Amino acid sequence: MSSLRALLVFLLLAALLKGSLFTLASAAVPTRMAGDVRISIASEQRRARDNTNKTVTLPALRVREGGYFAIDSRLELGVRLAGLIDRNTDHLEFHLDDAASAGNFSLDSLYLHYTPSNKLSLQLGRFQTAYELDSVIEDSLSRHDSSGMAVDWTDGLQLTLGTNDALRLHYIAQLNRQRGSSNGVGRRGPVEFSQHAARVTHYLALQFQPASGVTQFITDVTIIPSALHSTGFATAATHDLIAWSLRGGADIPLPQGFILHPALEVGATRVTPSKAAMGLAGGMATTHGYAWVAGLDVKQPGKGAWGLQWAGTAAGYLMSPDYPPNTHSVELRYSLPITRNMKMDLRYRLRQDLEKPLGAITRKLDRNLLWRLTVKF
Repeated sequence: MSSLRALLVFLLLAALLKGSLFTLASAAVPTRMAGDVRISIASEQRRARDNTNKTVTLPALRVREGGYFAIDSRLELGVRLAGLIDRNTDHLEFHLDDAASAGNFSLDSLYLHYTPSNKLSLQLGRFQTAYELDSVIEDSLSRHDSSGMAVDWTDGLQLTLGTNDALRLHYIAQLNRQRGSSNGVGRRGPVEFSQHAARVTHYLALQFQPASGVTQFITDVTIIPSALHSTGFATAATHDLIAWSLRGGADIPLPQGFILHPALEVGATRVTPSKAAMGLAGGMATTHGYAWVAGLDVKQPGKGAWGLQWAGTAAGYLMSPDYPPNTHSVELRYSLPITRNMKMDLRYRLRQDLEKPLGAITRKLDRNLLWRLTVKF
């Protein structure tokens, strides 16, 4: 996309050329560096919809390294390179516009961050966004860039009003390619981005101040105009894809230093596709548009945490990058901080179709066992 390349080049030049030659020289050396390496080994047993069984073991390595340049006290330039290597990698490439697949490295961050005060923050360019449920299993019904081993991003702008210890308002305008979004938001089902209005996804969130044991309380809405073909791609008529979600969590102290942490997220969408458009029996009957995630963590600070989660996403809820539509899942995860910059995760997840698709012999069932190590530097 030539316009996207032009935007990213403009941001880089604007940051480097701002101010005097002294500013340019000082910006040539990062004021700080930050990155991480993530190693994982996953084993997945799948019972496919044709009732065949297959087991796949997939080792993977994700590398991210970035630098942050202080233009002045209020303006910062962030740049980060990221890439994924797994058993399917046969060569390495660099692509600026494509979210990184195996063997493909890209810039997952290239942005200007402007903070004129502690109550206003503006990011412009390519950056990371994450509004996930506060739990050991950090997934989301609305936004979660670079989840798991993924390498993706948000192109556009992000505006935040308010301080960390008070009510905050977040707005994101995300630029979409014609072939889809860059981070999986609203990318499933009969959704396309060919309409001019669909080229911008709007996200608005209201984040309330934690208090009295409540660690998170956020409500948000995501809108992709003219993107949903509710009766399938064969018809030209489109609807706005709109989804709302609410998430929260709380800490309940227990004896011996343990903390019980319940967390809940619910989501709903206004207009849903027909069952036929989703490949389900029922013809033009509409699908349900709800989604929910319920979790319970047991934490012992410094000694890790256990998390149990139960989630269901109806066939008509298409917004989540983490939970596919027409599925329910149960997940058990153990997370252990080994050092200040190193964490290990061990996960077992069972995920199954809610409804059997047309032509399927049975519902697809995945059993996934994952070991993962993350090292920050």
